Amino acid sequence: MSDAEKAACRQTLIQKGDQTTGWSTGWRINLWARLHDAEQAYHIYQKLLNYVDGEHYKGADKRHGGGTYSNLFDAHPPFQIDGNFGGTAGVCEMLMQSHAAKGSACIELLPALPTAWKEGAVRGLRARGGYEVSMTWHDAKVATLTVKALKASTVTLLYNGKREQLKLKAGEEATR
Repeated sequence: MSDAEKAACRQTLIQKGDQTTGWSTGWRINLWARLHDAEQAYHIYQKLLNYVDGEHYKGADKRHGGGTYSNLFDAHPPFQIDGNFGGTAGVCEMLMQSHAAKGSACIELLPALPTAWKEGAVRGLRARGGYEVSMTWHDAKVATLTVKALKASTVTLLYNGKREQLKLKAGEEATR
């Protein structure tokens, strides 16, 4: 995507605003992450997780601000699973982005990591092209990494300012 296209996407998101519920909140998290705007993606994610008392969604005083009920369901009145799924996908997009084309894939690690998540770990993320990724990070840098190929192919890894290409057989794991 060109810089002009990214700027247009960013401007569209700004004009649409942050006031959303349900699936639209999930989409915004993903789109801000795809634009590598970690703090804005995290800001929207926090809105998705804002606690909502289900009792205040009833009667004349009900509000429609989105958030999450005590049972962790998305508060898109009365409930919309898309917000839950979209929020989960958004977190994955903040931690890893992948693209695949004709026998080759590219996996970018921690592309939209917010400052609040300087330390962490994730296991079993699925990347386009047939890969499973697990990693830990410290001080916002990948510390340990395992990439397992689910089928034979070539993958380019982008992490910690490096670009590394691996050619893996089906079932083979690469660790860093």
